Amino acid sequence: MGRFDKVKKNIKRKKRKIHYGYIILLVGILVSGYFIGSQYERTKQDEYHKLGKKYDEAVGYLNKVIESQKIEINVLEAYLDSIPLGSPVTTTQIASEYGYRVDPFDTVIKFHPAVDLNTSHGQELFATGDGVVGVAGWKKGYGLCVKINHSLKFSTVYAHLSKLNVAVGDSVKKGDVIGYAGSTGRSTSVHLHYEVRKQNLPLNPADFLSFDVRKKVEKNVAD
Repeated sequence: MGRFDKVKKNIKRKKRKIHYGYIILLVGILVSGYFIGSQYERTKQDEYHKLGKKYDEAVGYLNKVIESQKIEINVLEAYLDSIPLGSPVTTTQIASEYGYRVDPFDTVIKFHPAVDLNTSHGQELFATGDGVVGVAGWKKGYGLCVKINHSLKFSTVYAHLSKLNVAVGDSVKKGDVIGYAGSTGRSTSVHLHYEVRKQNLPLNPADFLSFDVRKKVEKNVAD
């Protein structure tokens, strides 16, 4: 074999080695890529799993917060409903103010612990707050009347009724019909004598008539 043939043979051998080397390298790259890719996918899945858990935990926490807020809102609503806010009739037209005035029977100045609201005979009268009926019957001067005891030592009195719709010991809710307007007792015309008391001391009902928190909240939400 001549020198040229030897060189040629060596070149072929080297080419073969290089070829096999490329194949081995390519296989190595593919195998490494497979394992790296698999590890990457596993890592990615682990991260997704962790993110999913965090999301579930966050949603669970938010649901608990929402539930606790609902409970607080329900408690607040019950608290507000137990305070005599709003009007016991569909209008708030006052015929006689709270305070000192000339008594229509004696024509002398006396303290009037209520507001007299204009009504028509038989008009429905509503409880202005949740409570328990303490008085339901005839009372001197008041005629047919209802007294409701509310929370926080509030009470309300509805007098000169033509007919009662509740009895002593009844539990009433804000807005329940407790009787009907009339002119019984010491009265000169059909109207509702309405008192608001705290620890049995009279307060000015006018301060409570137009102040209905629930309605104000609903109006603000609508706006």
